[in-house]
Amino acid sequence: MSRIPVVLSLNSNYIIPALTAMKSVLDTVSDKNRIEFVILHSALDSQTIAILEKIVTHHGGSISFLNMTHIFMAHGQNPPDKMEMLASILIPVHFTDHRYVFWLDADTLMKDDILSLTGAMPPDKKIGAVRCLFRNYLHNQNPTSPLYQETALVEVESICDYFNAGLILFNMRAISSEDGRRCLQLISRNWPGYGESILNHVFQHSLHFFSLRWNFPMMIIAESPALFNPTIRDDLQTSRSHIKMCHFLGPSKPWSKHHAGWFRDNLYPTTFTEHRNDYRKVCQAIMQDIALVAPPIICGPSWNIMTSSH
Repeated sequence: MSRIPVVLSLNSNYIIPALTAMKSVLDTVSDKNRIEFVILHSALDSQTIAILEKIVTHHGGSISFLNMTHIFMAHGQNPPDKMEMLASILIPVHFTDHRYVFWLDADTLMKDDILSLTGAMPPDKKIGAVRCLFRNYLHNQNPTSPLYQETALVEVESICDYFNAGLILFNMRAISSEDGRRCLQLISRNWPGYGESILNHVFQHSLHFFSLRWNFPMMIIAESPALFNPTIRDDLQTSRSHIKMCHFLGPSKPWSKHHAGWFRDNLYPTTFTEHRNDYRKVCQAIMQDIALVAPPIICGPSWNIMTSSH
């Protein structure tokens, strides 16, 4: 049985969050041998790649790296600006030999078995994802709201059915080569949501929606369900007590310089604090790994020689 790729895109600014996300997947997945991490990048150096490989392997995972510049050029595209923001659209064109492919944002914390989603994916649907909660705010369904206008610009028919790209399951057997070509063609539209906007446009008529618990934005964990579209209120109410993947968007990111002020001003409840503490535990373990792994890779054999007892 071939492994299912779990694809992330990152640059050097997101090494620690990406490793934290990957470790959380490995800590919760039912079978580590059924997944492999694939990192899409444009400029990671050899030392960074070696550190990522060493740590993921140490935790029982498998990892490989693909340079996005080469992939875009192989498909007749000039490498676009902000490639990391468009990386997800490469899955329909470059991972065609797989049955399933996961896309995962680096600012996430997995709390349950990601493989369980493959069993919930209908064979006739092309993408499985979670609705964007921000677009399901009642006030954002007003045509004058910026998110409503952005969604209309992307030509998605229902703002309530726009999905967030923090976690996506691609059913590659249902996705056609024309779907992939269309994704690449839409790069020139320069839509503000980058890859997320393109995928929503192309696949809007072949979506399966997972429960909100599989991509829950930490920014709104304390919001009243009454503020949202009535069709998702029950799922919202139950999901925030049984979150399977935390998504740390905006100032909810524990590493954001704005996080402390946002947390203080919004008076978030114990539930958010628990998830943040869970994130920090995984992150601290990763930072300890980096402290052990990085010096010999950066400094060479002299590091081990000079630090060993004589």
